[in-house]
Amino acid sequence: MVAAFGDVTAYYAVKNIRYKMLQDETGRRILREKPRIDSSVLNFQELQKLPTNTLGYIYSDYMIRNKISNDTREPVHYIDDVELAYVMQRYREIHDFNHVLSGIPGIT
Repeated sequence: MVAAFGDVTAYYAVKNIRYKMLQDETGRRILREKPRIDSSVLNFQELQKLPTNTLGYIYSDYMIRNKISNDTREPVHYIDDVELAYVMQRYREIHDFNHVLSGIPGIT
C-alpha cells in the first residue's frame, strides 16, 4: 500500500530527481545503465565480515536486524514513464542507506 501510494503521489518529486541526475555525470550513467541494488550485488553475509565501523557492515546489520531485503521491494506499478519508474525503483533501493547514514530509524 505504501509503495502504491508513493507511485501515484511522487510524480513531480521523481521527475525532479531525474532532472538532477541528468545534470551530473554519475547520474546520467546510472540512468543509462540502470543498475539495481539487490542481492545480486549486495551479499549481507560478506558485508558482515567488514570492520564494524564501515558503511557496508552497518548497512547489512541494519537490513538483517530489520529483516529487510531489496529483493522483496514492491516493483513500481503506477508510473508509466520507464525512466521515471526506474528512478522510483532506485529510490526504493537506496531508501535504507538514508536511514543508516542519517541515523533516523525506520518504521518497523
